[in-house]
Amino acid sequence: MRLAVSFLFFFSLVVSVNAQVESLSELKQKIVTTKDTDTLKVILLNDIASKYRYRKPDSALIYARQSIYLARKLNYHYGEAEGLLQMAGIINLAGNYPKALKTILDATKIIENLNFGKEALLVKAYRHRSLLLSNMGNYKSALPFLSLALKLQKQHHLPEIEGTYNNLANVHVRLNNLDSAYFFAENSLRLAKSNPSRQNPYYIGTMGLVLEKSGRNQEAITYAREALKVGSLYGDDNIKIQIYNGLSKLYKKLNSSDSSIFYAQRALQLSKKLGFNNYTLEASKSLVDVFELQNKQDSVLKYLKIMLAAKDNLFSQQKIQEFQIVSFEEEERKKEA
Repeated sequence: MRLAVSFLFFFSLVVSVNAQVESLSELKQKIVTTKDTDTLKVILLNDIASKYRYRKPDSALIYARQSIYLARKLNYHYGEAEGLLQMAGIINLAGNYPKALKTILDATKIIENLNFGKEALLVKAYRHRSLLLSNMGNYKSALPFLSLALKLQKQHHLPEIEGTYNNLANVHVRLNNLDSAYFFAENSLRLAKSNPSRQNPYYIGTMGLVLEKSGRNQEAITYAREALKVGSLYGDDNIKIQIYNGLSKLYKKLNSSDSSIFYAQRALQLSKKLGFNNYTLEASKSLVDVFELQNKQDSVLKYLKIMLAAKDNLFSQQKIQEFQIVSFEEEERKKEA
């Protein structure tokens, strides 16, 4: 299984920092005054989990679990599926891919039996599945799920189509389909710019990645810095890590070792703090590569240990087998259906 080179996650819409803080405060106040017998409480718990995902993943997981527990108690299947998808996203960030896949599949089974809201949740499930496969380096396998998501969005006039375009750009750039990558990245930015409420640093960063892969390095740096600036305003550590890792690789390519080390170390610090193993692997590998070029063997050994530990957490033989078992069971279920 290939190592994933994750530069950008690609599907969360963002709002302003103040709006996020106020929204969290308001949501928590509403939870206190909402009865446990009201399905609104499940919705509120899921909303909080979503807002905490990239800043406080441990807190996000707690709220997602609470939403799932309450939804099951109330027999509220839509809320349960939403909670499971929230949990899958958090687990995916931590790099537990077998558990993330199982959680997505559990959510999908519920969604398939819904009488309302099925299509919107299926879009989310497909995008989660695509993101999971992309993080594992299985980009070709990720594409069909994005195609399914896009088809549903167009057929049912569902929102956030720019997010799916952005996901497609990320996958195509990793497959070296640069024309397709630019097409989807450009359309994602165009749709987002048409509505200020849909501005997103991830879309800006994706265009930077496409430009970098196309050899337009200075333009790529401009986009990356803009994405970092916007993401910092939103308090989004996830985008910071991804941009830091991307800039580290770009500056290494430009033979600017000091800048490459600077950004990789910042990415490593944040990713270890948040428990994002895939980014820890990426940042430590960048540091190993740069220090190897400088023949600084003590530093190479230091970061090699971190890299191997992160790699084992993500791609141990046991986890690969667990993932394959879950995938096989899903294929068997489809055959029986």
